[in-house]
Amino acid sequence: MLLWRSVVITLFLLSINEVRTQENVLLQEEQYFIPQVEERTNDGLYGIGLHQAESDKVDARSVAYQASNALAIDETRSIDLLLESISRNGDGQLRTKNLILVANEYFRKKDYNKAYSYYNQIDQQLLYGESLQEVCFKSGYCLLSKKNFDRSLDQFREATDIGGPYTTDATYYKAICHYYLNDQEAAIKGFTQVENNAEYKDLIPYYIAQIYFKDQDYQGVIDYMQSKINRQSMYNRSLIDRIIGLSYLAQDKPQQAITHLEAYATSTESITENELFQIASTHYKLRNYDEAIPHLVELSPQNTIIGQKSNYLLASIYLTKDHKKKAKSAFKKASDFHTKNEVALESEFNYYKLSAELGEQRVAINGLSQISSDNPYHQESQRILSHLFRNAQDLDAAIKAIENLSSKTPDVLSAYKEINYNKGVQLLSENKAQSSISYLKNSLNTPGDKHLDDECNYMIGLAYDKLDNKEQSSEYLQKYLKGDHKAHKFESNYMLGYNSISNNNYKEAQAYLLAGVDSYDPYKDDLGVLNDALVRLADIDLLQNNYEDAISFYDMAIANKSTESDYIHLQKAQIYDVQGKLYDRLTTLEDLIKNHPESEYEDDAVYEIGQALMDQQKQNEAYKVFYSIPQKYGEKSQYAQQSYLNMGLISYNSGDYQKAISHYNKVIQISNSKEDQRQALLAIEEIYLNGMNDPDGYFRYADKSNSLDLNRYDKDSITYMVAYSAYKKSQYEKAISLFSDYEKQFSDGYKLNDAQYYSGECYSLIKRYSSALSQYEKLLSDAAGKHYHNALKKSALIAYNHSQDFDKAHTYYSKLIELNNADTNLEYVQSAFYSAIKINNEESILDHGRRLIKIEELSTTDKGTAHYHLAKAYHRRNDLDNAMVSYSKVITSVDNHYASESGYLLSKLYYDKGEYDKAETQAYTTTQNSAHYPLWTCKSLILIGDILDYKSDYLNATAAYETVIENFPEQKESVAEAQQKLDTLNEKIKEESRIESEQEVIIPNQEEKTR
Repeated sequence: MLLWRSVVITLFLLSINEVRTQENVLLQEEQYFIPQVEERTNDGLYGIGLHQAESDKVDARSVAYQASNALAIDETRSIDLLLESISRNGDGQLRTKNLILVANEYFRKKDYNKAYSYYNQIDQQLLYGESLQEVCFKSGYCLLSKKNFDRSLDQFREATDIGGPYTTDATYYKAICHYYLNDQEAAIKGFTQVENNAEYKDLIPYYIAQIYFKDQDYQGVIDYMQSKINRQSMYNRSLIDRIIGLSYLAQDKPQQAITHLEAYATSTESITENELFQIASTHYKLRNYDEAIPHLVELSPQNTIIGQKSNYLLASIYLTKDHKKKAKSAFKKASDFHTKNEVALESEFNYYKLSAELGEQRVAINGLSQISSDNPYHQESQRILSHLFRNAQDLDAAIKAIENLSSKTPDVLSAYKEINYNKGVQLLSENKAQSSISYLKNSLNTPGDKHLDDECNYMIGLAYDKLDNKEQSSEYLQKYLKGDHKAHKFESNYMLGYNSISNNNYKEAQAYLLAGVDSYDPYKDDLGVLNDALVRLADIDLLQNNYEDAISFYDMAIANKSTESDYIHLQKAQIYDVQGKLYDRLTTLEDLIKNHPESEYEDDAVYEIGQALMDQQKQNEAYKVFYSIPQKYGEKSQYAQQSYLNMGLISYNSGDYQKAISHYNKVIQISNSKEDQRQALLAIEEIYLNGMNDPDGYFRYADKSNSLDLNRYDKDSITYMVAYSAYKKSQYEKAISLFSDYEKQFSDGYKLNDAQYYSGECYSLIKRYSSALSQYEKLLSDAAGKHYHNALKKSALIAYNHSQDFDKAHTYYSKLIELNNADTNLEYVQSAFYSAIKINNEESILDHGRRLIKIEELSTTDKGTAHYHLAKAYHRRNDLDNAMVSYSKVITSVDNHYASESGYLLSKLYYDKGEYDKAETQAYTTTQNSAHYPLWTCKSLILIGDILDYKSDYLNATAAYETVIENFPEQKESVAEAQQKLDTLNEKIKEESRIESEQEVIIPNQEEKTR
């Protein structure tokens, strides 16, 4: 039953479907079909209408409805559908309707070119009323956007004739067309018709003001705008301010003009250079210099006549304000204009003149020397140039400029001679002796002042002396002494004396040194050098056994407070010892201790006093002195064992045998010297056998002690004494050979240390320093040895001054400071400091450097140099505060390349910390004081450029970079860096500039209204 019912329902549904299908066909055939797409479209159901149109068969009608519905819902394919509809329909209303839709869609999208192409296809004869007015108005607007004012005007005229919703708009734009077609009367008439319209009342004043202005009716502009100027919403207000300002300016009313012109310049995003110059020059005319400056600065980069005039006016303002650096930069910019007109020539001269006044000698010399004879400023340039040559600081620039002159007057040659001399002296002060010689010889070979020739001979001799070329040095120094100039007579004789010593010609050396001492001038000559000459004379007399003369020279050096006074006292005491003058020996040693309480020779002096007292038979007093030595200096002192030996002898002589044995036992315990041990054992033997008559006691003592080979000792002693005797007789070569034989025969001899030390002394006296150092260094393994201290000092001296082995020098001088607690010993600390610099020992540079700058005897120049190396060390460790302090100390202490580099680095540190004003001031000071050192001048100028760039002072930043590029070609890295920075700066200036090309002002049109 259920199955039957389902079959019936199925058949019923099929029959209903068949009936409906037949009905639809019948209705279509009899044309009773209702167009549902059109209904949906008319009802505003565009999405449903579009769907139904897509479902219908594709024909012109369905495409048209698809297009209109797609356009209504702003579907992206709407225009494509409209264009397909246009192609499917021939002429007629539907095609016209679709063309309008397409054109309006492009018009809405502001694609006026495409919009007009479709408006132009419309057959306007098929249109009437509002539709026709709309097409005419929008066609006119499209033509107006292309500045086709004639054809646009025709369309707007037709739109106004038709009438309708676009009449007011068409009237306004018709006036716009008249305005641009220079039909001023028609334009004013049209603007007046819509002037009170709410939509145009704020737009029209600009055009009417422009019309009056074009007609040169400047008063008309002012009168017309008087009642409207206070409107807040007025269109193109900034341009109206421009028109009013220029109108006042045309009437020679700058005070009224500048208010409007300034308002225009402030509010506009772009401005022509002519407009900006009018504003700047008006301020200039009114003496409103502070107001003129920013506008002139803005015009400064322009490579035009206006740019040139702007820089010239800017320079004149800066001169009025006494801002010479800024004026110089502006004159530089004005002089760079491609046409050398009067402004360029005057600016060029002023630029070089100001450079000279500001101490920028290279710029001034390079520039002034190139001003030709037909230049109106040639004569004045030559006058300034002559002064610059006479006072040249930038010697390289001056030399090059003079060498490039086609003819040289006697005055110029005289300046050239002096400049070469100064350059040679400068290089010599920088330890560039070889380079200095060529400049000094160049000066010597240039005709001129004979007095300067003498100076050159001396300086060349000094340079060769620094190069250790004794022969050439002596040649030029002797030439100097033959001349009339005597200012360097002392130094010349001193160097000649040393040259003779190096040749072992002591008689000649003595003659030169005596001549030097006789010519010493206390007001200008170095007292330290005099004292060294006196000591060398004393040494020569000592070699010749002229003891009284030696003492006389030593006394002179002591009276002059020689830094070697303590050593000299010790030498004198030894001379008195040889002469048998026991009292003089004793008082001299006492003076050493009294006057030099911190002397490294104090223990030597104390021991020698004990010996002197013994020689005077003052045994008790001598005993006390010897007893104090191990107590004060410790048992490792080189004199401790000798003191115990002497105390043993004094005790023995006084009959106190047990105390004597105790002292001799102490020697055996603490001494590493077999000779000292042997002397002690022999003394103990004598006490037991002769003093105490106790041979058994001696045998018991001897059994407990190491016995010594007495026969070997006798041979050892004799061999040594033969060599030492040759040394005392100044037979140094023979003594060296004999000491060498002793070392070979007695490798562990009792006198081995003595032989090694005096062999080193012999080598030193004949200037064979390398061999001397080897001998002295043999003694450095035993810090308790009696020659250790002297060997250490002499090893340090040779390593530093002769072999220049700064690792060794640093080690030895550091040890001397440590052993003697000699933080204030100038020689030790200074030598250790510079050795540390040579081997790049950062910790030691800081350690010794901080000691060195505290020493009072340190000269100002040496203190400045020490601060330089300290500053560099601090800088490397990023201890910037201490680095800056030390750099500042360098600048105030010296006037050389250290000061120039320190000045730059200090300014760079200020810059890195963001202290730009301090950085700029310091960098500029460095450029003023570093004419001798172009590298640091260039680096400082580049830094100044960077600072001014940061401050947006592009004019002066540009000038700083250009100064490097144009005047320092030899500084290739600096020139390349400056050029790269200048290129970057020029791009920035270009990007930030609001100055546009000169053109007639085209006013932006009112945005079209969507209808």
